[in-house]
Amino acid sequence: MQAGDTLTSSDGEEVVDIRPGNAMPLALMPIGTFIHNIELLPGQGGKLCRAAGTTASLVKKGDDGYAIVKLPSGEQRLVLSKCYATVGVLSNREHQNRKLGKAGAKR
Repeated sequence: MQAGDTLTSSDGEEVVDIRPGNAMPLALMPIGTFIHNIELLPGQGGKLCRAAGTTASLVKKGDDGYAIVKLPSGEQRLVLSKCYATVGVLSNREHQNRKLGKAGAKR
């Protein structure tokens, strides 16, 4: 994303562009999309993949109203297809590789 880009959120029925930063229900996303900030229950707010550099991928969408999401840990989790997620990868991927140098830097 660049400064000045417009981000949109689907109302649950309309299809928005599959561009980083746009939010929509899992049911409207194509399989294989990289996502973050995933809800566990509709309307509850994002709970999964919110740390720096994390991302999940949409593996499968079922006819029963559930989707399978592969998390960074390798776990595959069933999530309701009505739950919202944001397209893309969070920034600052190199955060975990930072050298602290001394104990005081951790504090």
